[in-house]
Amino acid sequence: MTLQQGDQIYQGDVIETAGDGGIGMTFADGTTFSLGEEGRMVLDELIYDPETDEGTSAFSVVQGAFSFVSGAIVKSGSDAMTVRTPVATIGVRGTMVVGTAAQEGEESSITLLKEEGGITGEIVVTNQAGSQILNVAFQTTTVNRFFEPPTEPVVLPQSAINNLYGNAVNILPQIDHDTSDDDSDTRDDGRADDGDQSDAPTEEGEAEEEGEGEGEAAEGDAEDTSTDTAEAAFVFDSSSGALNYDQGGSSQGYTLAADVEGGAVDAEDIKIM
Repeated sequence: MTLQQGDQIYQGDVIETAGDGGIGMTFADGTTFSLGEEGRMVLDELIYDPETDEGTSAFSVVQGAFSFVSGAIVKSGSDAMTVRTPVATIGVRGTMVVGTAAQEGEESSITLLKEEGGITGEIVVTNQAGSQILNVAFQTTTVNRFFEPPTEPVVLPQSAINNLYGNAVNILPQIDHDTSDDDSDTRDDGRADDGDQSDAPTEEGEAEEEGEGEGEAAEGDAEDTSTDTAEAAFVFDSSSGALNYDQGGSSQGYTLAADVEGGAVDAEDIKIM
């Protein structure tokens, strides 16, 4: 049958999308889930008690791009919500995720995103060969086979995320997800306050420090500055008022820019160009 807006779905239902289609779903606990074009997924289990916010949920995404924001069920425990693909299982600890599911031998990818309010949660991507923990915004791991471990996470720029996942994020239903302190036990306190960080990918723990450092340089002699690492470099151009970011550290990679007023650069002003 063809689903219409407002139709209900039930445990055990198989959901498929056409080549130009997509679907957004909202579940009883507030979880939102989307499936992009040419996708296929199964609602394996959904048990939820609204009185206690306890329960379990399990989804299987067989193919296609998908995205979700976890709901109240994740407060039940670290294994309360799982999303399975043909080559890995995602254990959800309260967060927003986007990914692609492919068959054995083809590349599947999973990316951790920020929720509204700048909160970044945590997921564990596991298969028969190993696991990876993702707990930094825009971290991404890929998996090709169930008996090959997920790759070491890397931070992707927004442009690459858009290319990978298409409209999967855009068709997520928009609801007011609860990001209050009640679910803080499902997240690491060290990751719960990302509100002042830029949406642009940076190395973990560097956004605030580098943003402040560049501001101080601009207020002084406006000299070019860069990090001491081989992985990333920031260079301030005083003539154009731009803060350039070289992810490769050798004039290769991605460029970020920030408009500078009065010689101050705030981390939240940094944006992808």
